[in-house]
Amino acid sequence: MAEDSGLGAGDVTFAIVFIVGAVLLGMAHFTFVSFSCIGDTSQCAQSTEKNGYYEGTLHYLDGRPYRSAEFEAVFASRGEDNPVTFETDANGYACIRWAEERVYPKPRAPTGELLVGDEPGSELAPFHELSFFGLPEGCQESSEGVPWNHADDAESTWQNWLLFLLPLASIGLLATTLVARRDDRALRLFAAGGLLFGANLIAFLVLWFV
Repeated sequence: MAEDSGLGAGDVTFAIVFIVGAVLLGMAHFTFVSFSCIGDTSQCAQSTEKNGYYEGTLHYLDGRPYRSAEFEAVFASRGEDNPVTFETDANGYACIRWAEERVYPKPRAPTGELLVGDEPGSELAPFHELSFFGLPEGCQESSEGVPWNHADDAESTWQNWLLFLLPLASIGLLATTLVARRDDRALRLFAAGGLLFGANLIAFLVLWFV
């Protein structure tokens, strides 16, 4: 009986609640990952890996070269509100290392004015995979990247593995706690399992919604 064990009746109840919560979080994560790039895939990159580059000469809409100036590249995987900043050279040329997206990135000036590529109405040039020789000279790379849950390979990211392993570890510890509830170590196991459940909940909310 719980009152004769290392755990009180309330602790046993909380352990069961935490186990159910961890199961639900694991199922929610699995569902979100499975459907994140199904249907309209235009907002998903083909990988989180920056395995190629886009390049081109940028112009204002009236045809003037956009020389030696910062510009924002709007990637579908990051959305309109999270552009990445790069810079053109003295000729208006830009080369940016990135992952392959299904929609070409749209360049714009920091003021919001749209820019075009080598031909009027075009976006930044098509994607080029990295060759044996690497990136063209002067190609830029940002510390920003494709959001892990907006890529076809989301299942292989550390974020996915974290949200897969945390609930399993929490469930394992809490289940052991219930089995060994009369043991003197039960309270320590319960505390560890509860901490893992809390870490899982926080990680789930941050990685999916922040």
